[in-house]
Amino acid sequence: MHKKYLLAFLLFSVPSGLTLFFHAILGSYSRFMADDYCVAAAAKKMGLLKSTWYWYKNWSGGYSTSLVDYFLNFVGTKGISFASPVILIIWFVVTMCVVLHSLQKRTNIGEKFLAALTLTFLIIFITLTLTPNVPQSLYWWTGMRAYLLPIVIFTFYIALYQWINNRIWSKKEALLLCLVSFAITFLNSGFAETYTPIQFVFFAMAIALIVLTKKIKIGSTAFYFLLSGLIGSLVGLIAMVAAPGNSIRQGSFPPPPDLFNILRISADNYLIYIKYIFTNAYTVTGLFGVILGAAWFGTNDPGEATQASLLSLSIIAGFFFAFLCFPSSAYGLSGAPPPRALTFFAFAIGTFFIMAGYFAGAWLSTKTKISTKPVVTMGLLITSTLLIGYSSWFSVNYMNRSKPYFESYAQVWDENHVKILNTERKGNKIVVIEPLYNWAQLQDPTNDRNYSINKCMNDYYGIFVVTK
Repeated sequence: MHKKYLLAFLLFSVPSGLTLFFHAILGSYSRFMADDYCVAAAAKKMGLLKSTWYWYKNWSGGYSTSLVDYFLNFVGTKGISFASPVILIIWFVVTMCVVLHSLQKRTNIGEKFLAALTLTFLIIFITLTLTPNVPQSLYWWTGMRAYLLPIVIFTFYIALYQWINNRIWSKKEALLLCLVSFAITFLNSGFAETYTPIQFVFFAMAIALIVLTKKIKIGSTAFYFLLSGLIGSLVGLIAMVAAPGNSIRQGSFPPPPDLFNILRISADNYLIYIKYIFTNAYTVTGLFGVILGAAWFGTNDPGEATQASLLSLSIIAGFFFAFLCFPSSAYGLSGAPPPRALTFFAFAIGTFFIMAGYFAGAWLSTKTKISTKPVVTMGLLITSTLLIGYSSWFSVNYMNRSKPYFESYAQVWDENHVKILNTERKGNKIVVIEPLYNWAQLQDPTNDRNYSINKCMNDYYGIFVVTK
C-alpha cells in the first residue's frame, strides 16, 4: 500500500469526516417539528394509500414523500433522532460503491480503496458545505426526505447500473432489471419539484450520448436499464405535474410567469447562489480544496482519464444541472426555490467539479508528467489540505457553538412529549406545554389551539396542545 495514498486519506478525510460527524451529532437532536406532525398524523389516521392520495389531491404532486412519511408511524418520535445519522451512513456507502467502481482500472487494491474512501468523504463534505440550509435539508425530517433522499436513491441507482453493466443477463433477468429501473426512477421523481426535471434531463442526455458515442451497445441490458430509467422519470414527471393538488397550492402564490420570465427569474436567482458560493470564505475554500484534492488523485492515475474534453464537460455539466434546480420554482413560486431545496444545486456543483478536478489532474499528468515532480504534487496536496481544513474548521466551529441550542431544544421537546402523553392518558382534553423555539426557523406551536401547527399536533396526539 503506497504511503502517499494513506497520507492523502488522513489529510483529506480527517477534516471532512469530522464535519460529517458533527452533522450527524446535530441531526441526532432532531425531533418532530412543523410539517412533521401534519404528515405523520395524516399517515396515522388514513394509512399508506389514502394519505398519499389525500396529499396528492389536496397539496402537491410529491407522491413519494407521502409514501415515505407513512413510515413515521414505525420510526416514531424516538426513532426520528436516528434519521439523519442513518441517511448519512447510507449515502456514504452507496457513494463509496460508485466511486470504487469508477476507479476499477486501478491495479493496486489498497490504493483504489483509499482513493475511493477519500473521494467519498469529499463528495458528501462539499455537498453539505455548499447547501445553504443544512438544518432544513438534513436534520429536519420533512426537508431531508424531500431534498436529500432523492440524491441517495439516485446514487444507489448509479451503483446498481455499474453492477449491471458489462454482465450477461438472460431475457427474464433483463426484464426484471428494467422493471426495477423504472420503479426506482418513478419513485425518485415523486419527492421534489426541483429534482424531478433534473432527473429526467439527466437520463435523456445519457441516452442521447450513448446513441451518439456508442459507448454502450444499443440493445444491451445496460441500455434498456437506462431507457427504463428514462421512461420512469418521464412518467414520474407527468404524475408530478398532473397532480390535482398543484392548483390548490398554486393559489398561495402569484400566477405562473411566461417562458421568458421563467428563464429570467431562474437566471437571476441562479447567479445569486453562484455568487453565494464564490463570495463566502468557507464555501469557496471548501470547493477549491476538494477540486485540488481530486486533482491530486488524478495526477497519480493518468491512465484513468486523459481527454481534456472530460474536464470541460464536467464543468459544463455542473453548472447546467445546478441551473435546472431553478425553472420549476420560477414557474410555481415566481421566485427562487427555498434554500433547503438547493441540496441538488450543491450536489451538482460539488460532484461534477470534483470529477473535473480529477480529470484535470490526470490530463496534466499525461501532458506534463506532473506526477514525477514531488515538489509540485506535494504543493498540491498541502494547498488542498489547508483549504479543506479551513472550510471544515469554520463549519465544525459553527456547529459546535450551535450544539447547546440543539440540546436545549431536544430536552424541552422531550419533556413536552412526555407531558402530552401523560395528560392524554389521564383523559384530559387539553395540555399546556413549554414554548418551543426550533433551530430550523420553522413554525412552532403557539397558545392558539387553532393555529396550523397546533392543529396538526392535536391530530397526532389526540389532545389539544397549546403553549404557555
